[in-house]
Amino acid sequence: MRKNNTFMGLYPERRWKDRVIINEYGTIYRSAAKLQAAYRARVGRRLAQEAKEKFYRNWVATHLQAMWRSKQARAFYELLRWEKARKDEAQMVLAGFAKIIAAMEILQGLREEAYLALANKCAIVVQAVYRGRCGRRRVARILDNLRIQRILEDRCARLLQRVYRGHVGKLRFKQMLKEHREWLAKCIKSASKLQRVWRGKQARRRVAAHRYAIEHRAELEQYSATLLQNRFRLYRCKNIIARAQAEKARAAVAALYVQTAWRARCARMELDIRKQVRQQVSLLPPFPPKKKSRRQYC
Repeated sequence: MRKNNTFMGLYPERRWKDRVIINEYGTIYRSAAKLQAAYRARVGRRLAQEAKEKFYRNWVATHLQAMWRSKQARAFYELLRWEKARKDEAQMVLAGFAKIIAAMEILQGLREEAYLALANKCAIVVQAVYRGRCGRRRVARILDNLRIQRILEDRCARLLQRVYRGHVGKLRFKQMLKEHREWLAKCIKSASKLQRVWRGKQARRRVAAHRYAIEHRAELEQYSATLLQNRFRLYRCKNIIARAQAEKARAAVAALYVQTAWRARCARMELDIRKQVRQQVSLLPPFPPKKKSRRQYC
């Protein structure tokens, strides 16, 4: 037995098949352990996130409750103070039996003043809440209009860029097509010149070969067959190359037509979307008028 870090630290000696199997099992075991660790880590992170969210929710609820209760306690304390002050004043007024009626009138007046102050305060709070709500709605509509305007500007910019790039691409393609045609004309001219030189040379060779064939006819029959095969193969290769070039040119023209149709369709869709957005913006209700506050005093 020797050391092996892959499986349990050991493996048999001079048994390569068992060693391969043990190594494979050790690799599978390590992979399964890594998968389990990754899954448990993911589950642990999810549980930790849920616990964190629960803690924050409880914390926020507790603080909100504490704030509300402290506000209620302060209001109740102020009410108790006011009640105590009223009782003290009433006791002072009721100290004399002759001033009982005057004390009752003073108490009623204090109650009415407190009611009026509370009513005024409630009216002010209601007005502030309503005005804040109207202001938030107005700001939200302004932000929506700005967002729609920004979206339209971005789409218009992209449309202009797409049209400009298409125009530049068409000009570049026309320039490349012109250069390709000039190069093709030069190639055809050079090929014609080469063919003329080659044909003259072949004619001279043919005349010399004819003379030689008259003298050695039996020896040149095999050479003639080989030459015919070569010419036929050359002709077939030229036809294949010409067909491939024509197919390539047709594919380029077809791609240009497809790009033109697609860009026209995108432009029409963009115009339709802009019309729909303008209609939706025109259908939005106007801002509500600002209402004047009415304070009633009793």
